[in-house]
Amino acid sequence: QCLPLFTYPEQQKQCLPLFTYPEQLKQCLPLFTYLSKFIKDDYCQVLEVTNKILHSDGFRGNFKMAKCKCAALIKMARYEETVKFIRNDLGDSNHKNLRLQLAYEHSYSLYRTFKNEEALEILVEVEENSEVSNIAIDQLNELKAQILYRLEESSEAKKLYKDLIRNCADDFEEDREINLLACEAAQSLKNGTLNQNRPGSCPKVKMTKLSATMYEAYYNRAIIHIGNGDYSKAEKSLKNA
Repeated sequence: QCLPLFTYPEQQKQCLPLFTYPEQLKQCLPLFTYLSKFIKDDYCQVLEVTNKILHSDGFRGNFKMAKCKCAALIKMARYEETVKFIRNDLGDSNHKNLRLQLAYEHSYSLYRTFKNEEALEILVEVEENSEVSNIAIDQLNELKAQILYRLEESSEAKKLYKDLIRNCADDFEEDREINLLACEAAQSLKNGTLNQNRPGSCPKVKMTKLSATMYEAYYNRAIIHIGNGDYSKAEKSLKNA
C-alpha cells in the first residue's frame, strides 16, 4: 500500500497523425471526424474507429494511430489486448521500430497484469536502442521505478526516483517523493529483519529529507523508523499521518 496507483497519462492531444497522402486522407476524413467526436470520453468508439483507420491504405503501421488504439485499450483496462496488438499485429520485422516506440504502452500493460519481469525487459530493450524516436524517457523511467519496486529492487528504484525528482517539474512531484520513501521503507524493513538474525550486520537507512506531507508520506516514514528500530519516531510519524 506504499505506492499510489499509477495512472495512465492523457494521450488525447497526441493521437491524430500528420498526413502525407492527400487522397488517402480524403477517403478517411469521415473516420477522423468520428474520432474527434469520441476521443475524450467514449473509448469503445475510439477503438472501433481507430481499427478502421489502421486497416486503411496509408495508415497501416501509423505510429500515432497505433498509440491511439493502445491508449483506448488501456483506458478500458484491456491490458492483455494491448499486449496482443503490439506483439501480434505489429510482430513482423517491418514494425520493429513501431513496437519500440510503443514500449511504454507495452510495458505498462504487462505491469498492470503483474508480468513484471516481462515489463522490465521491454524497457531495457528500448534503453539499448537509443536511436528510437518518440520516446519520453522520464515517463519510461517512472514506470521502470514502479516495476523495480515490485521486484523488490528498492535500491535501483530509489535511484530512479531521485533522478525524476531532480529532473521533473509537474503535478506528480509529491507522488514521486512518496514512492521514494516507500523504497526506503522497503530497504529499512529488509535491513531490520537481517539485523534481528545478525545484530549490527546492516546500517540504519538514512531517510531522504522531502517536503511531502500527504498521509502516505508519513506512513512510509513510520515504516522506515520501525525498520531502523526507532519506535518513538515511528509513533510520531503515524500520529502525523
